[in-house]
Amino acid sequence: NACTVSWGSLGTLWTRPGHSGSIVTVYLYPTRYTRELVAENENFTVSFFPKDYKKALAILGTRSGRNEDKIAVSGLTPIPVAGSVAFKEASLTFVCRKIYCYPAFYLVLNHTTFNQIKKRHSINYSDGFYIGLLYAVPLVLS
Repeated sequence: NACTVSWGSLGTLWTRPGHSGSIVTVYLYPTRYTRELVAENENFTVSFFPKDYKKALAILGTRSGRNEDKIAVSGLTPIPVAGSVAFKEASLTFVCRKIYCYPAFYLVLNHTTFNQIKKRHSINYSDGFYIGLLYAVPLVLS
């Protein structure tokens, strides 16, 4: 399964000898089927696509893999990688090992700021996030 993610970040966290601390953080809505899969697995991938795949990504972002094989419908080509999935058409894929998850994301902001963000981005109090340690050299498949 796959989904589109509009909230995320790249950075460095918890560096230690032999580890760069390079991380990817993704925020997943609680009802997403992909969130269940990320919760159950040790690894996840984050892929970036050329603009030509906007229609295929719209399918991944608007349909549930719980009810259909939306990857087949999208026309993308899945490739197994490190216990997860990458796509042949992606221009770049990060392979991440899940190191932290916070099942419910509560914004600690003043009430006015929170309402402005909630109205603009349609967020829910229970959005959760996952932090993955970037453990494989980014894959360039296409």
